[in-house]
Amino acid sequence: MDFNVDTNVPLSRGLGSSASCIVMGIMAAFDVMKRDFDKKEILKLATKMEGHPDNVAPAIFGNAVASILKDDQVYLEEFEVSNNFKFLAIIPDFKLPTKEARDALPKTYSKEDAVFNLSRLSMVILSLISGNEENLKVALDDKIHEPYRLKLIPEIDDIEKIIDDSEALGHYLSGAGSTIMVVLKADDNTSEDQIKNKLDKLSNSYEVRLLDIDEKGAFII
Repeated sequence: MDFNVDTNVPLSRGLGSSASCIVMGIMAAFDVMKRDFDKKEILKLATKMEGHPDNVAPAIFGNAVASILKDDQVYLEEFEVSNNFKFLAIIPDFKLPTKEARDALPKTYSKEDAVFNLSRLSMVILSLISGNEENLKVALDDKIHEPYRLKLIPEIDDIEKIIDDSEALGHYLSGAGSTIMVVLKADDNTSEDQIKNKLDKLSNSYEVRLLDIDEKGAFII
């Protein structure tokens, strides 16, 4: 059996391309076999193939998902992201292999850095739910992976300055990179063009995509 796969998710850019393809393959198999779509069963299979539920869970269920894998069992909580926010993906024309991004991380972290990130985790989630723009702006700070992985991205200083000079609430490294995700206010109608125009003047090429929150998850057309 041959499949033609058409995906709009760029590969090796920190956007969960492998997870989306795994979910697609499993759902296609279910469809061919005329099996009912049990999303929890699909999640279990996809997690086993991917090795963790971090990306396959939101790909299956949509919205935002917090997930934990313990003893081959996936525990998850879904939540809706406030419509106060929209997300702008800055996708470079170069890949950042996951292994290289993982190798860039230190073996150990200080207690201070661990506490720094843990204190912001709940704030990020609650701010995304409530739509509190001021709190989210502060909570996006990170000391666990961005200080080490951002160095792998050429022109990152220029990119961050361009974002900081706009009305964006903040930005973060999507997955292991190389995509930078920018958080905008829903009524911000100027930052997208401003950021794109300035990125066009840099040496590398960048695709800028305004992304909607997928509230439905995976389904067969």
